[in-house]
Amino acid sequence: AQDFSAFQIYVLRKIIKDSSFTILGDLCQGIHSYRGVHSWEDIRENVFEERDCEILMLEKSYRTTVEIMGAANRVLDHLQQKNIPKGQPVIRHGDQVKILQQKDHQGMIQKVKEILRAEMGQQFKSAAVICKTLGECRKVYDAISKDIRDIHMITGKEDEYKSGLVIVPSYLSKGLEFDIVILSNANSTYYQENELDTKLLYVSMTRPLHKLFILHQGELSPLLNEVKEVIQAELPE
Repeated sequence: AQDFSAFQIYVLRKIIKDSSFTILGDLCQGIHSYRGVHSWEDIRENVFEERDCEILMLEKSYRTTVEIMGAANRVLDHLQQKNIPKGQPVIRHGDQVKILQQKDHQGMIQKVKEILRAEMGQQFKSAAVICKTLGECRKVYDAISKDIRDIHMITGKEDEYKSGLVIVPSYLSKGLEFDIVILSNANSTYYQENELDTKLLYVSMTRPLHKLFILHQGELSPLLNEVKEVIQAELPE
């Protein structure tokens, strides 16, 4: 519901009339700020002003590990919006997030293939390469589909969702989950310090159940500088 406008919710309320009404949404994943919800209080006051209306915050994240959730929450610190509650992971630890710099596009493609070959098997059955845009997805798909079998691309026009190995743009990854996620080219060009890029990066980082690999060509996104510092500080001397 975070990507619905107050007017859209008001229209639904008029249609539903006296029936019960449940709205579910995550403001951290609101990627349409020009029309979306900025505060649940605004909805309560402006849409349901004369009704009994209760706001419940479900802050526990059952998808991902402490390490991945901690990294994603540090990205959220860059938002100017301070009324957004951060997800609190259940106590399930896993591997630390890996941030890997690559010299060029070819090196990044080779690293994607290397990770998929090393990680996919009996333990892990699903993986996603998440790119910022659909155009980048097509370039990555063309480069690896000949060597990585059974990988397909999500464009938003599919009739059904097929799990397994996928390449998906960041804005279509909401609601999906995978054993492993590889973020393709999280550099300072693709992910800048603005609200949209911050939320797209957060959404992408919170898709994996177990492992998160962040690749970048050139300068790392400034949204990830603190994440990298924490990871480096935890490395054994």
